Amino acid sequence: MRNGAKRTGLRFMKIFFLAIFLVVCLLIGISVLSNFLLSSHSPEVGYLSELDKSRISETYHLLHTFGNSLWPGWGNAYIPVIIYNEEYAFLGGYQNPPPGWIKVPQNINYGTSWELVPDDTLGNQPYYRQHLADGITPQAFTVRVGEKWTASMTTRDWMVIGIGNELRDGFPPVLKYIIPYRFISKFVTGNTDQYLAALVHECFHAYQGLIARDRLESAETVLGKVGSRYPWGDESFNKSWKAELNLLADALSVKNDSARIELTGRFLTQRRERRQACSLDPDLVNLERLREWEEGLAKYTELAIWQMAGKDTTYCSVAAIQNDPDFYNYTTYRKQWAQEVTTIRFQVWGDEIRFYYSGMALAFLLDRLHPGWKDRILQDNVFLEDLLSEAVQSNLK
Repeated sequence: MRNGAKRTGLRFMKIFFLAIFLVVCLLIGISVLSNFLLSSHSPEVGYLSELDKSRISETYHLLHTFGNSLWPGWGNAYIPVIIYNEEYAFLGGYQNPPPGWIKVPQNINYGTSWELVPDDTLGNQPYYRQHLADGITPQAFTVRVGEKWTASMTTRDWMVIGIGNELRDGFPPVLKYIIPYRFISKFVTGNTDQYLAALVHECFHAYQGLIARDRLESAETVLGKVGSRYPWGDESFNKSWKAELNLLADALSVKNDSARIELTGRFLTQRRERRQACSLDPDLVNLERLREWEEGLAKYTELAIWQMAGKDTTYCSVAAIQNDPDFYNYTTYRKQWAQEVTTIRFQVWGDEIRFYYSGMALAFLLDRLHPGWKDRILQDNVFLEDLLSEAVQSNLK
């Protein structure tokens, strides 16, 4: 009996491990086939695809619907859009544009003349293109075309494909055929809702340039001027930064406003103590405040407009965007918000991404604690942490 049970157990183990082996082989085969079928080039190169056009149209629709509610005057602002793939940059929302684009804050002109895209329109209006040379692109930010502040970003297709190509080039030859690039690149770039929010992010940078040009340029140049002196890798400094970020995440997560005020006050105290303990000089304090103003506000804006579109039961997206299989009608906001709040806690070690998240958190706290803060934040020498300090003091009276 014992030998029979033993043989049965061994047979079961063999079948079990064989099944695991077959499943692994199947998954590897699917990944290899997926990689083989994954194009290394955009499906449309010299023209905007119909989905590209629907994404630009939906971005404008978001701005026209929610822009003024989010930022006074933003919904009425004139902001052209450039999106680009591996070969062409496309310009919409601008009639008869002057040549090239101007990189800011360097004020260097790149590119050549814009040509009318033949036999095609964007929102029933003509749009323009130019061939990209020497790997120079408008990048994901804002540029000026003539004197028009213009949002710029990659096409969604090229974003996914480009990340897949980078991943593929970074692995040893054997692994190149196995790693599921399609899945990883889609995971990294997110769905179309996230892409639209990212394009709104760049549109807000254009609005910052339109309303507060000098301040935007100061925020863009501050890293180059004093960033090398910032104690990015100091363990004690970053431990204190982590305590700040945890307090911000906690303040965003609590339901009670009195608890939120208390946590926000603790954050402000922690921030002052960190700067004092590290003897952070005024230029480095200014670096933090300016980067939170620039990138934190843009991060806030991308999430806030996503939230508004998801909560508004009367909002109807443009019809064409419904043909995008990765578009979820902004219903993924709650999941995204939970991920963003969790991510706040881990944005310490490394680079300046911490300022995107700390600035975003400060802005959402101001929504709760300081109504009307947006009327002042785009003015000179007004910073998020100062307005938040005002809000805490006011709420404690």
